[in-house]
Amino acid sequence: MTTGARIVDITSQLQPGSYVAELKGIEAPDGVGTYYVCFSDNVTLEAGSSALSGRDLVRDATKSFRIKVVKGANPKISNCAYVNATTNQARMLQHE
Repeated sequence: MTTGARIVDITSQLQPGSYVAELKGIEAPDGVGTYYVCFSDNVTLEAGSSALSGRDLVRDATKSFRIKVVKGANPKISNCAYVNATTNQARMLQHE
């Protein structure tokens, strides 16, 4: 990923169960590593997880998300300000 990159949409279909997802900081030359994470409606965030958004994902920082996936027929992301509910795609927050 390049410095100043925006919107990296990663989609993964997981079997029901418990998982840990990690987001690792690569580069933040201005000292502000903005991030956000959205999970589909069939995923619950468990206690001890990092915040779903922030401005502190700087070089070598790690955010961990303990999640539980339940079976979902057609998982949708309906409760995330960063996702267009109609297209189910991530919104562009800032153009470089």
